[in-house]
Amino acid sequence: MIQFSFLPIICAALVTTSAAMAQSADFTSVPAVAFVDAKFAAPTKFNRTGTAHHFNAQMFAPVNLPHGDKVTSFQCGGSSFFNHSVVFTLRRNEPQQANVDMATVNTSLEGTGFEFVRTDAITEPVVNNSRFNYYIVVDVADTRDNPNVDDFCPHLGSPKCTVGFCSIGHGE
Repeated sequence: MIQFSFLPIICAALVTTSAAMAQSADFTSVPAVAFVDAKFAAPTKFNRTGTAHHFNAQMFAPVNLPHGDKVTSFQCGGSSFFNHSVVFTLRRNEPQQANVDMATVNTSLEGTGFEFVRTDAITEPVVNNSRFNYYIVVDVADTRDNPNVDDFCPHLGSPKCTVGFCSIGHGE
């Protein structure tokens, strides 16, 4: 009987250890509504549910990452019109210093649909909120490398580029 009395304690310890391990990998989600037009030049529009943000030019969204965690992945969703892609950059900023682009992903469908793009290649991955702030930059790129074309996303007078949401993986 004494042998069986320890079984609940061992099972409880295993469950506790398993839960602690599962919590070491977290995600921070940045919704479409968090992105703001950098120039405030033209009004931007959301879809009816607020899950997609249509835009013309560069946008920014702040990111609040846990201090001391290591960023492990960066994923964003978006779409653009033909010959353009949406470029997402997770950026670290130290006030009065140079920015560090921690990760960059860009869509490649060029007008054929919404796409989620992801990378696990992260530069300077450890979060230090005492020295830096973090944000996402969204740009439009002309995929034809045409220097005479502005990186701007209107099409027949209305924005045709879209940001869905971004997800940043991180853990201890």
